[in-house]
Amino acid sequence: MSKSSTPPVGGSSSSLNGAAISSKDKRYYQQIEKVLASFDSIEEWADYIAFLSKLQKTLQLNELKSSTLPFSPQISYKLALCLSSKLPNGVHQKTLSMYDSLFTSLSNSALDSQINVWLPGLLPLISYCSIQIKPLIVQLFQNHIIGRLSPKTLKMVTKPLILAFLPGLDDENSETFSDFLSLMDNLKKKSGDDRHFWQSFFLCMINNPERRLGGLFWCNKRLPVFTGIKRDESETITFSDEAQACISPEPGLLIRAFASAITSATSMIEANDVIVVRGFFDLLLTHLPLDSAVIRNVAIKKDKELLLDACCSVTLKKDMSLNRRLWNWLLGPETDSSADISNATTNSSTTKIGTSKLTRSEYFTEYSLPSLSNILLEKISNNPNHSVDQYLSSFKISLSLILDKWEISRVITPVLFLPIMRATFHEYELNQDQQLLITAQSFFDSVEAIFIWNDITRLIIKGEELDLVEFVVSNFDINEDEMKDIYIPLAIVSLIENLNITGDRWLIILETLLQGISLADANIEEAETEKINSSDIISFYEKQLIDSATSSPFSSSQLSSLILSALRNLVIENFDNHVHSHASKIVELYCKLTNKETNDVLIDKMLSQPITTKLNSLEESKDNLLTAYNVVKLLKLVNTSITTLQRDKILKIIMSNLYYSLISPIPSNCQVETVKTIFLLDNYYSKFKIEASILKLFISTDSYIDRVRAFSTLWSHSSNQYNEVDSILLRPLFLILDGLAGGEVGGIRVANFVSSNVLQGGSSNRLLKLITTPLLGFDFIAKGDGENSGGLLQEGDDLGQFSYHISTIVNIIETDEKHLKENFNNELVVMDSANKLNVISNNSWDISTYKTLMVNIIEKFLGLKISNELLQNSNLMMKYYQSVTECLKLYSLLVSGIESDFISKFHSLIVKCSYIIDINSGNIYVELAIEKYLECILFFLKLSETQHVNLDLLHIDDEGKTPQLIRFITEGIKKAQTVVLLEKWTTFLTRSLYLFNESVFSVLLTLNDVLVYRIDQFFTQIKKSTSQVDANSVSSLNDVEGSINVLFAGLEDLLSISHSYLLSSSVRARELNGGSGENTGVGGNGSAPGFFGNVIQGVFSIESPAIRTTEENRKYSILLAFQDAVAIGYKIWLWAESSTNLSSTNSAVSSTNPSSSTSIYLSRKLKFKARKLLESVIELERQEIIECLISLTGSSNSKAIIKLLHVLDGGRSQVTLPNVYNSIMSRLYAAGVDEKLSSSLNSNVSAKELARFLSHYIDSIDDDTISDIWGFTLQFFKEVNSHPTNFTSILPDLLKTATRLMCKLSNTKFGEQGRSKKDLSDIFMKLLMISVRGEVSEKEKEKQKETENSNGGGISSSNVPVDREGTPIPQERAIATQSELLDTLQLILTKLNDILSDSDKVSSCINTILVNLVSPQIKNKKIHEIPNQTIGLIALIGNNFPNKAWKAAVSDCFMDNSFFSMTRSSIQLWESIIQIWIANDRDRIVELISKIAPISTSTAANIFNWNESSEIENKIFNLKRIIYFILIQPKDYFLNNLEELINRVELTSPIMGGYGGGDAICPPSYKSEVLLLLRVITLKFNDLHLLSHWTMISCEILSNFNELVVQKNAKELMHLTPQELKVVLFNSKLLDQLLILKYDEFNLNEWLYVTSSPEVVTDSTIAHDSVSNGREKGNDSILSVIDRISREKDFSSSKESAIKVYSIVDEQDGEYTKPLLEGIKRIESISSLRLFFDSLSLLHYERTYGLKKVDYKICEEDILNDVVGKE
Repeated sequence: MSKSSTPPVGGSSSSLNGAAISSKDKRYYQQIEKVLASFDSIEEWADYIAFLSKLQKTLQLNELKSSTLPFSPQISYKLALCLSSKLPNGVHQKTLSMYDSLFTSLSNSALDSQINVWLPGLLPLISYCSIQIKPLIVQLFQNHIIGRLSPKTLKMVTKPLILAFLPGLDDENSETFSDFLSLMDNLKKKSGDDRHFWQSFFLCMINNPERRLGGLFWCNKRLPVFTGIKRDESETITFSDEAQACISPEPGLLIRAFASAITSATSMIEANDVIVVRGFFDLLLTHLPLDSAVIRNVAIKKDKELLLDACCSVTLKKDMSLNRRLWNWLLGPETDSSADISNATTNSSTTKIGTSKLTRSEYFTEYSLPSLSNILLEKISNNPNHSVDQYLSSFKISLSLILDKWEISRVITPVLFLPIMRATFHEYELNQDQQLLITAQSFFDSVEAIFIWNDITRLIIKGEELDLVEFVVSNFDINEDEMKDIYIPLAIVSLIENLNITGDRWLIILETLLQGISLADANIEEAETEKINSSDIISFYEKQLIDSATSSPFSSSQLSSLILSALRNLVIENFDNHVHSHASKIVELYCKLTNKETNDVLIDKMLSQPITTKLNSLEESKDNLLTAYNVVKLLKLVNTSITTLQRDKILKIIMSNLYYSLISPIPSNCQVETVKTIFLLDNYYSKFKIEASILKLFISTDSYIDRVRAFSTLWSHSSNQYNEVDSILLRPLFLILDGLAGGEVGGIRVANFVSSNVLQGGSSNRLLKLITTPLLGFDFIAKGDGENSGGLLQEGDDLGQFSYHISTIVNIIETDEKHLKENFNNELVVMDSANKLNVISNNSWDISTYKTLMVNIIEKFLGLKISNELLQNSNLMMKYYQSVTECLKLYSLLVSGIESDFISKFHSLIVKCSYIIDINSGNIYVELAIEKYLECILFFLKLSETQHVNLDLLHIDDEGKTPQLIRFITEGIKKAQTVVLLEKWTTFLTRSLYLFNESVFSVLLTLNDVLVYRIDQFFTQIKKSTSQVDANSVSSLNDVEGSINVLFAGLEDLLSISHSYLLSSSVRARELNGGSGENTGVGGNGSAPGFFGNVIQGVFSIESPAIRTTEENRKYSILLAFQDAVAIGYKIWLWAESSTNLSSTNSAVSSTNPSSSTSIYLSRKLKFKARKLLESVIELERQEIIECLISLTGSSNSKAIIKLLHVLDGGRSQVTLPNVYNSIMSRLYAAGVDEKLSSSLNSNVSAKELARFLSHYIDSIDDDTISDIWGFTLQFFKEVNSHPTNFTSILPDLLKTATRLMCKLSNTKFGEQGRSKKDLSDIFMKLLMISVRGEVSEKEKEKQKETENSNGGGISSSNVPVDREGTPIPQERAIATQSELLDTLQLILTKLNDILSDSDKVSSCINTILVNLVSPQIKNKKIHEIPNQTIGLIALIGNNFPNKAWKAAVSDCFMDNSFFSMTRSSIQLWESIIQIWIANDRDRIVELISKIAPISTSTAANIFNWNESSEIENKIFNLKRIIYFILIQPKDYFLNNLEELINRVELTSPIMGGYGGGDAICPPSYKSEVLLLLRVITLKFNDLHLLSHWTMISCEILSNFNELVVQKNAKELMHLTPQELKVVLFNSKLLDQLLILKYDEFNLNEWLYVTSSPEVVTDSTIAHDSVSNGREKGNDSILSVIDRISREKDFSSSKESAIKVYSIVDEQDGEYTKPLLEGIKRIESISSLRLFFDSLSLLHYERTYGLKKVDYKICEEDILNDVVGKE
């Protein structure tokens, strides 16, 4: 097929067969071809006129004998180009003259048959031609188009003609306005089908926003009034003929035309939009009011809602002129309220519909409300497809409706309020969008209170949607006076009376509502006789909704009284059956609202509460506790209204019910609240009554454990006010202390109390004062030696009582000897009475501390002589023995051996013991007393014994069993179940350690393991107790907290004592070696070995890593013990830290849950203990402990470790960091670390983990700390740069560390010093270069070689990383992966400018990264094989440093043909990169454009060298690149290149190559890419910029389809090649996209492709009849090309299934429309498109009718899908 035979615009051209024409005709055709070819050489506008004159002369129109012109498609195309908007009036005038001559030469039938050839070029002209041209074009259309075309043909081009004429109607004042109005009238008249004309006009209004202004003026002149008329004899509604034509076959297009016009938005002149909207609103008011028969009776419900939706949307424009029109349309015409609106009869035979007189409110209710409500409710419905913006617009529309017109507000507010609140609630819960809430609040504030509280109160009464009610009252303003006075009180009454409502939400609503009202004038007693039920409240609201003047039947005082009465009744009911779980809060609210209560029912209810003596269940105890809290709160109200007996009974009720909390074994059970409540009773009762009630409860309690636990609770939580409550707790204290001698269980509990509550609570002086004061009251102590009977014990002296007090003190000290002795030594005696001063004066004592006081008392008693009467009385001697025993115990406890008179005390003790021996008369009690003296003496000897005495207590036999003593200790600790017993064992252990001396190392791990095991065991119990409510979760015998405290202390003592032995042992070892042992460690420098020097020796010796000396074994043992202790300490600290943070977020205390205050108290104590242990051990071995901590979590969760280290080093990072550096160096380059500072490598942590931790740690320190860590940090990085091969595995992490250091340095004054910044930037740059290049300097290589030689050619121990056992780490573990390096580079690139501060250095670094890291990843790899990390790095470099090297790298990737073989997901990673590249290299697209086709001066014969397949492929890929460029950039980004791009595309078009004598044809594979390019051009450029190119685009599409119609039979079509099928597919996609986009200029030619008339729906046979008739009459070219393919080509014989286009567009509720062939990349046969061809016209009409928006994103994605990936 030759180019000359291809009609580009759908018409047929003359054949040039030599046999069919004469030589004269052939010469005539050749002359025409020659003239047409000269069009390509036109350069100036004058050349156009010359071309037209030449063409007119050549055509010889006056002598034309044929019915058609030769080459009519080519001539039409050139004439259309001569009417371009870029050309001046002269050219337009000449062209119109040419058209006139052509039309004159053609017969009417010829013009009819070829109208689709000649008309498209004329249609756009009116929209942009000058005023001088308009009369000419009017005349041309009037004389030749309207005047000569047949009605049938004219009907088929009605829509494009209307579109063409409407721009002539834009200006009513124009000289040509009347001419174009006449043209429209003549067109309407000549077509002969008013219905078709109006439906076509409405379609133009829907699809073409730019032409709506002209359409408005046309409607003003010609649109009929749609007033229905009802005949008397018939109920049928009829309209005028013109109106009937507008709404036939149905008014859907009319409605949509108005809806589209009212929401009009154009891209040209925005001022016209306002004129159009106002104008069509005026037309609605005058021609189509809501009460018109069209809207009421003819239009369907959906259409009416569509129009109302469009009209209400104008409120978003905030234009009052539009709002006023909307109100008038919704409310109808103004009416006279006094007019007679009675039904009147009329003598007329017809009656107009909609003329009944209604008020405006009634009008709105009748005609607007139902549909408007449906629209707005649908908009605010809880639809997952709705966006926040949709909700916002709906709220704003609703707000406008209720604000401006009360007639609308009163009717529509009840419908909208609750749904809007629901929508706000659900959407805000999901997205937390503040703008949504603010908009809803504005709506809420505009709603009248009656509407708000009518809905809210009804919800409360029904008990429904309380979450919504809570949301409303909590987030919206309910503080209006009207609300406070009437509506909120009614809602509160409804809420309280509705007892079916329970739970937290109920209480929150009640509390919120009560905050907004005042009940000052309430009379609660009067309210007892008044009741309001739900029906009364609902009735009130119903009446007020009807008549807003209806007053409330309840006064403010009545409502206040009712509320208080209801609350009181609720409080009373709660005493019986605990209706609400929040009864305590209800009582609190009630107490806030009133000051006094005299109601006998409430008082009787308080008195009737049970006095609890026994608990049957946990739930019962909680109810009793709640009862007690409530009664105490109510005491404030009833205190002055009850008798003394009643008050005492209430005290019993309160204390008995609170007692469970005091004795509860659960560590957190509202104990803080209970103690606070007990001491609050001081406001209503005397201290003696409170003390008596406590003692009574203690005595009546069978379990001593419960007594101690209760007192412990009272003591702990009254520590801040003990001076005030000591008088209450004095007798209970001695009652509790009796437990120390009363049995094992009681002693354990009291000991736990002393340790936990007294010592750690800081109240030791308080205790010492209370227990020592009674001793000064005995006569034998108070009297001096010179007084009567002084110095002699008499028979009448109360020795039993004295023994009791001394034993009590002994027992107390023995509970925690260490700390209590310290308190006795340090706490000063409180002289708060004259009796104390007299006793001290009588005995001439020098008293300062409690220790001196007790020592003097003991020495005074031991120095007393025994009378004979006393010796003869066995009972008295027993008491004397007890007193002596206890005094000696106390003496042993108090004397420490460091006293200045220790020797004299020792001798005095000997003398006193000698006295007892002298009087020994066989009395058993005396012997026992002697034994106690001996024990005391032995104790004194031990005090005097030096540490050099070796008792050899840890002797073991040859079998290596654990020593018996150690087994005894460990078994005892394991089986101990009380804190007292544990404390004894740990105390014994601690004492033994000093006796073990250096033998302790053999048993250290055994002792350490048992302590750690028990700590972990108790810790597990604590976790269970705080996470479970069940009291059985903790054994009643376990004081878990106290046990852990004791064990922590024991563990700390064990480690510190053992470590001290290690130090002394190391010192002695060095002394034995002569004071300066030979340095055999790695990297020795001649100095003496450090603390771990002996351990380091041989660690790196691969030959024998398992051989250790005695000293090394000792060190290894203690380090393992340290690691276990650190592990358990960190575990507890981490739990306590998380528990404290979690508890602090929930301050609410509920009786059903553990007390949050007590939980916090417990976790903080454990946290303190764990921290104290860690502080102790880290001071001993800081580096080892840091390594151990890091190894516990590695580098993945370092935040907790970092926080702990900051706590342990006191925020001094200069203490911690050197140890981290040394740990890294010890593992990777031990030669660079001083032997004293080297790590022992016993911690299971790698250098990689240490380096990652280092990066996080540096990030956590304060900026101001940089100066403190600068020196050793700089030295560390210098070592790394000097020996990079050793640090290969951690280079990425060190880069991160250096980056963070530089960022912190920049924020400090220290960083302002140029030297510091330069040093770090130099280090960073070198580190970066080494990391990226992977190179080592020659000097470093030489050093490495020398080291290897020095090791005998083996592996250098200093360069080979090893694990904790000394085994070398495999090389693959020691080298950092490239992935890590890429991640690191992405972190530092964004800060590179700040780090280096030198553009040359930055550029050098970027180039190095590109050359050494990026380029190797790109070279020799397909584009899809490049790692994602590398792509991310390329993008990051492009964002920050798009230099020449980067552009070259990206260019290499993009210009690779495999780029477009990637998947869509892969190519999206490149999108931002290509965008940046193009932004920095805009000329790249110019280069590509020049390659897609030869320059325009080439001849037609050599336009393409299609013989070279490689040339075709290159051009195709260049087209793809251009398409991708345009697609990923914003709209109109390449506007400057558009003209050149279009010109190049035109060279590939058949219409440009269809003449010239060449035989070259554009290959289908290339043509399909050109069509794809046109798709992206029409999508990504504004249609204004395409104005002069629509002719070419339309011709290109049409020529491709005409080839199927005219030049391909059915058989040929079924055997198209894949490339030809792709052309058909892409051409179809281009057409479908343009039909969706609805550009004005393309719409002018829409009729050439699809049937655009409404009949495509109403009469599906019309198109087929037209085909048949067309064939008969010879005008088959009139029919649209798509429909011709559908009708004329039979694809039924194909077995290929058709693409289902219906399923793609069948979106009934969808807001957007998308292409029919979306996602289709290829077809196997043209029959796959048969459904597309068959239904395109119908589907296009339905899309237009549906008013759906264009989904531009889907269009872009479809183009991208066609560009990339394999088919």
